[in-house]
Amino acid sequence: MRRNLGRHRRLVLTCVLAVVMLLLSLQPTALVIELPGPTADVLGTVEVSASASGAKSVSEKESKKESAKESAKDSATKTATKTATKIDIISISGIRTYKQKGQLRLVTVSSTGVPGYPAPAAAALWAWFDPRMAVMPQEVVYSVDTTPQDFKKEGDEEMTTAQDTASKVAVEYVKNHAQELGLSDSASSISALSSAKIQLHIDDIGGPSAGMMYTLGIIAKLTPADETGGQKIAGTGTIEKDGTVGRIGGIQLKMLGAQRDGARYFLAPEGNCDEVVGHIPPGLEVYSVKTIDDAYAAVKAIGSGQVSGLTRCAVK
Repeated sequence: MRRNLGRHRRLVLTCVLAVVMLLLSLQPTALVIELPGPTADVLGTVEVSASASGAKSVSEKESKKESAKESAKDSATKTATKTATKIDIISISGIRTYKQKGQLRLVTVSSTGVPGYPAPAAAALWAWFDPRMAVMPQEVVYSVDTTPQDFKKEGDEEMTTAQDTASKVAVEYVKNHAQELGLSDSASSISALSSAKIQLHIDDIGGPSAGMMYTLGIIAKLTPADETGGQKIAGTGTIEKDGTVGRIGGIQLKMLGAQRDGARYFLAPEGNCDEVVGHIPPGLEVYSVKTIDDAYAAVKAIGSGQVSGLTRCAVK
């Protein structure tokens, strides 16, 4: 009898400890977890829904039963599917544009532990031992008093600024190199460029690190040459008004994302070379660039298969 009572107590204690450990593992931490995020071909399209209002009106009809809720949700989903459409990520009007056979992919990092999305202890522990993830204190990424609204607003503003700068740098580049870029009537093309309207469409990506790839994508769409040569080229880097390509964060994870999504070539800011060396995923060739001139030359070299003259990252 005593033996059975002892076993019962041990079983209860084990269950209690298991529940305590589970609860502790779900507790939020002051850590940020980063992993390779999605990539996108800036020369491609993005799907958008023109039925946001329609979907809302359907869901608002539900007010009585759970079954009616599900029916409304299904109807809203079907409506959104029917009216979804694809638009160019880079949309240019007022001037002739050209298509590429290859891709220019921007890369991202997905984060948990940012304002509004706390990272649980279990996830942080798992990420600590996963070489495809990074774990760091929150204060490294943002100040402790940052609200979710502030965090999103800052990222959106940085992306908007990057897109505006990319458009201006790309147009200026094409104007300055019109003849060598194959624009037959340079004077007419330059005149059209001044009135061309450039729009960039992509959601759920914040920050300035896609600036270089946006710039390259706009240049490629404005020139008749097939610079990519059918290759999948990924890259990252900010773009400054003078055409300088700036250092960014999370490049090791971004290289992993590029490799995962099929890119064979990767353009990295020279300022990130110290993080690139020794961390290049198998099958990915990484080249260092300092300016948009370097980056565009690298794209053409990769597209033509003449990469021997390109600069690879090296530790200084």
